[in-house]
Amino acid sequence: MVKAKPFIKWVGGKGQLIEQLEALLPADFAERENVTYIEPFVGGAMLFYMLQTYSNVKSAVINDINPDLTLCYQVVRDNPTELIKSLNAIQAEYYNFRTEVERKMFFLQQRERFNSKSLDKIDNTTLFFFLNRTCFNGLYRVNKAGKFLYYSYIRLTLENSISFSDSIAFVK
Repeated sequence: MVKAKPFIKWVGGKGQLIEQLEALLPADFAERENVTYIEPFVGGAMLFYMLQTYSNVKSAVINDINPDLTLCYQVVRDNPTELIKSLNAIQAEYYNFRTEVERKMFFLQQRERFNSKSLDKIDNTTLFFFLNRTCFNGLYRVNKAGKFLYYSYIRLTLENSISFSDSIAFVK
């Protein structure tokens, strides 16, 4: 299995706490057989990645309250080729703009499309990635109506998604 790093930046991520969290595992954790990891609030999945270093973790169940995030994990697992093609297309389109004003307008158009909630799973996940990668510090903020709020138009990078797809093949 390919080990991956988080592909989504997420507020409340556990990256800086990973050593402390690992120290809290039971002393015999590595000797337990056929461990199933269950994460009700997966966010960026940092703890999930850390647990992949244990060969006894044979399956995982991940979830989150954010339906766009859970759909994202499903699409990365089930449709990585289609998603990569779509991500490459939006990245190329974004980088074609020469000015910050053009990028800002494109960002706002894509945010409006995302907020319409009328997209298929590939397009929804593509825009979820795009907004996460172009908004300030990966902040995902929504209003009471569930509409994505954040505005920014910074550097876009779409790496790590293929290796993550391989690493979550056993996730339910």
